Amino acid sequence: MIDQVYTFLESFNEFERWVIGICITLLLYFIQPIKSLYRWIWKNTIKRILVFLQRTPTAQKSLAIVSQPSDSYWWDIGDRRGNPVMFIHGHWFVTNLTRSSFNLSTARLIKTGTTVYVDTKNIDSIPNYWGRYDLPPCRQTEFSVEFSLEPPICNPGKDFKSDIIVTDSNGIEHPIKNIVFHFQQ
Repeated sequence: MIDQVYTFLESFNEFERWVIGICITLLLYFIQPIKSLYRWIWKNTIKRILVFLQRTPTAQKSLAIVSQPSDSYWWDIGDRRGNPVMFIHGHWFVTNLTRSSFNLSTARLIKTGTTVYVDTKNIDSIPNYWGRYDLPPCRQTEFSVEFSLEPPICNPGKDFKSDIIVTDSNGIEHPIKNIVFHFQQ
């Protein structure tokens, strides 16, 4: 291999060999700074851009959930096939902060892990229809949830406290913390 390099270089005159030598020297001299520059660009820009693009959107930026008066959260005891059942009801205002429509698909009661579908008020209909409607962009509407627990996990007459996580159709979870459900008969 080295013999082939010498044979190749002998085909040039002395001036051309000097030019080739200077070019190789300059190339070797500038390779390290070019590698360092590439690493700096990767570390400080491209890597940050990739991390930004791969991050999960946060609930705070896509949805605003506003509590209603305390009488909007209540529970009562019912009956299903002769067995006592605890019914938990909640009602909130919600605003879609994004520029695209999506719906609230499920709500999970943290204390028990029970999951139910979310009913959303259709703000474009008269009379008001409730169901699995999309939240229109940059508009406010209402949603409600109703859990049923069999057997009841709270004694009648006492308040029931739990967190709820509402999941939208994009898979983003929106926590609602420290809700006190008052007992009603």
